[in-house]
Amino acid sequence: MIRAAPIGVRLKAGQHLEVIAAHGARLALVALEFPKFTDGRAYSYARLLRERYGYKGELCAVGQVLRDQLLFMHRCGFDAYEIARADAACARRSPRSASSISRRGMAAS
Repeated sequence: MIRAAPIGVRLKAGQHLEVIAAHGARLALVALEFPKFTDGRAYSYARLLRERYGYKGELCAVGQVLRDQLLFMHRCGFDAYEIARADAACARRSPRSASSISRRGMAAS
């Protein structure tokens, strides 16, 4: 049986990227987890997925994602972000953030 609907996966830090890399063409979404804001493995995974494996689908950063990291994530290939709740509350109070950052990626300001 072949599944026609889009498929998404979540890769935790410490899981091997090769587990999903071979199936990249069939994946509509890959969510890469940041267990701590100081853990940078997901940056490397994103870069490898885009450059080595040619992944064209949506890459979403999840977990301890801070708005200060969004530019670096965007440079590594992320195009969607799940911002940590406390940081999102800060962003709502900041007039600058509403015009420069969107949930789906970097917006031109």
